[in-house]
Amino acid sequence: MLLTQFVLVDTHFVLSLLAALVTFAIAWLYFDAWTANKKMKETTLFFGFLFLAISFLAESVVIDQALLERSILGAGTANLIKVGFRIASYLILIVGQIGVPLQPVPDAEKKGKPSVKAAAFAIINSSLLTLNFFLPVLAATTGFLYLRRATIGLENHQKPISLGFFLPMA
Repeated sequence: MLLTQFVLVDTHFVLSLLAALVTFAIAWLYFDAWTANKKMKETTLFFGFLFLAISFLAESVVIDQALLERSILGAGTANLIKVGFRIASYLILIVGQIGVPLQPVPDAEKKGKPSVKAAAFAIINSSLLTLNFFLPVLAATTGFLYLRRATIGLENHQKPISLGFFLPMA
């Protein structure tokens, strides 16, 4: 029983740290793109993935309270940091995806298709448990916007990023 808990806690730590490293690498690529032309569009995407990396780093130190007498950062502090940065990152990524126009397909008929512009902000006035509900919704919205960019637009290389947001990482 104790060995199983040890393996599961270590697995949680390693996967959270790996997710933090991957999202930091994506943030670094957006930062590199920003240094070339210094546009606000790349800035939002950089900060979105940077905040996502910080949230995964905070999640890696969340340990089940049954295993320790006292938490490392205090009761719920790491979880509060995780949820705060995760919600901020998803909202920033949603705004960044809506702000960056799609690359048009060459020789495509230009019909009067309405662009998808949904409201990206929601009023958050509830407890931390209610805030956790928004994480999968925001992750799915972000994944949908990346999938839209990869399928309708010409950025096919962003399909793995979009599929990554549909995985249970919230």
